[in-house]
Amino acid sequence: TYIGDFYAWHIGKQVQVFSSTGTSTFTVPSGITKVWVEVQAGGGNGGAGVDGTPDGIGGGGGGGGYSQEIVNLTGTTTAKVYVGAATEYSQFTDDGGAPYLRASAGTAGTQDDDGGAGGCGTGGDVNICGSGGGPGVANGSTNSAQGATGGASHLGGGAQGKAGADTAAAAGQNYGGGGGGGTGDAGGAGAQGIVIVR
Repeated sequence: TYIGDFYAWHIGKQVQVFSSTGTSTFTVPSGITKVWVEVQAGGGNGGAGVDGTPDGIGGGGGGGGYSQEIVNLTGTTTAKVYVGAATEYSQFTDDGGAPYLRASAGTAGTQDDDGGAGGCGTGGDVNICGSGGGPGVANGSTNSAQGATGGASHLGGGAQGKAGADTAAAAGQNYGGGGGGGTGDAGGAGAQGIVIVR
């Protein structure tokens, strides 16, 4: 049995993954009127630490938001996909740019210990917010300070904060994870987003 140009048992098993950051075009296959879309935004960057200042510890970046929806594309031949880099939103829109669903990015941690807020999904059947990045912990010297852990997204874990002076923090994991906070050095980068269309 066929539905459009596809075997019926293929429906829902055909997947197009958009992992390159920036704008792309999704071409609707012949005979298909609905697609299941997952949108994951980028994570926030971890805050940098201040060299030689035990209280200047970077907070973790927030995790990116996530949204999913079954989108009705009846009468539509193409849609636009935007995949966000770290600290950027991701979305799935019509050709005119009106979003079907969108997810906001996690915000960056700061240099004064504060963690970044998690981003949130909007417009979907399921909308999830990423967790916020943690605050850095100072223990009286840069050698024993602990950078903050980045916030987790639905599709990615937050980076572990780094301890010790002059230590760069790790980047967020997978898709949308927040970067870890630094101690006396740079914070880790947030992970990029992703858009998946089935």
